[in-house]
Amino acid sequence: EKSYFRTNNPIKKKSIKNELMETIHNLIILTIKRKKEFNPNYDYNFKDLKDQIYGIKVKDFFPWQIYFIDVFHYKKGFDLIIGNPPYVRKTQIESYEFHDNLTPSCPDIFATCTARSMQLLKKDGVMGFIVPLSMSYSTKYEELRDLIQEQFNFINYATFDKDPAALF
Repeated sequence: EKSYFRTNNPIKKKSIKNELMETIHNLIILTIKRKKEFNPNYDYNFKDLKDQIYGIKVKDFFPWQIYFIDVFHYKKGFDLIIGNPPYVRKTQIESYEFHDNLTPSCPDIFATCTARSMQLLKKDGVMGFIVPLSMSYSTKYEELRDLIQEQFNFINYATFDKDPAALF
């Protein structure tokens, strides 16, 4: 990746880009095959994969483990994660199978997204999320609060329940 940005030669850039795209293609195929071993019912149409990777067709995935390899290989995680995860009940989602071993009893996917983001942070990383007020007090989210308490030295909750417009 670094060699791509260091060269001004368009032919060399194209060659490096093609090599990178081929590597991404191979890694995605390997990942999909492994997923299929884990879940035999998983079905993926490989027909358009190359066009999706090269940007010719819209892709329904983002191989972030590949594009952020320096973050995980050298830095061991993100320095900062800021987010506004979706507030959707797990029971309302039928097209996705959850494998949430961190917050399985929490009823909403914002808990799943928050816990996963915590895994992606480096050891002393900082995280800021906009989440529903229920995360602060509801017994349904005790599992998530416990995870947060375990991982972070400093925790600050700010609520805007009387005037949500104050956020913006």
